[in-house]
Amino acid sequence: MKKFVPALILIGGHLVFDAQAQQGNPQMGARPLAMGNTEVVTDDSWGMFNNPGTLSQNNSNTLLFGYNMFYGLEGFGTVAAGYHQNIGSGVAGVGFYRFGDDLFNETIVSGVFSNRFGIAGLGARINYIQYQIQDFGSGGTVTLDFGGFTEVTPKVFVGASITNITQSYLSKLEDQRLPTTMEAGISLRPSAEVIVNFVASQILGYEAVYRAGLEYLIIDGLALRSGFQVDPQKLYFGLGLNLEKFTIDITTYNNPYLGFANQLSVTYTP
Repeated sequence: MKKFVPALILIGGHLVFDAQAQQGNPQMGARPLAMGNTEVVTDDSWGMFNNPGTLSQNNSNTLLFGYNMFYGLEGFGTVAAGYHQNIGSGVAGVGFYRFGDDLFNETIVSGVFSNRFGIAGLGARINYIQYQIQDFGSGGTVTLDFGGFTEVTPKVFVGASITNITQSYLSKLEDQRLPTTMEAGISLRPSAEVIVNFVASQILGYEAVYRAGLEYLIIDGLALRSGFQVDPQKLYFGLGLNLEKFTIDITTYNNPYLGFANQLSVTYTP
């Protein structure tokens, strides 16, 4: 029976694939999610879960917490927490991510380091990923992710990342690998109040997906965000509130087949 566990884990992962538990690629943070899930070019603290290269842009010690509820389905909740701080010329962090319930769950524990070199930032993340299915057991593996983020001009930034560059297996016997995802994008910032992102994302073996997002700072500390993804179509909307030490972001997004999902994320900078 044990040889069926990796297959069941991958099947379970595909069932929740549209719910963003993308098998080792957690993609958390309500701010980048509201902007069409264009996290590869969104340089905030949630880069430690997304593009580790963007984390180099952060120079504050920060605690993070996020929660995502997918389409009102019981057992489809995600929780994430993390902490990053400056270490020498770089930024290091640890993160925890869990999707699912006792029937099926995915748990990821990560260590991240990012460093800035002039106008560019490079980062790496190592993950231990475990899947568990009730009555069938569990399987785990280690993956490695890389990312970069560069300021082309003060108003133009580009970013790129690759997850599971090691193409790690859940089971070599069954030749079942975790997906490898490549993303690249551009962020246009014509003013201090406006950010426009464009991203292309591809899981090896699948067609590329294209996303775009917008952030508009309505007043100091209050941001309005929106974005979309094509094929499969998704629409995203969100708000962000930046207080003195806390940042609170909320997002709702729509899948035409599954309905609405919501994410809340909070960061605290002492």
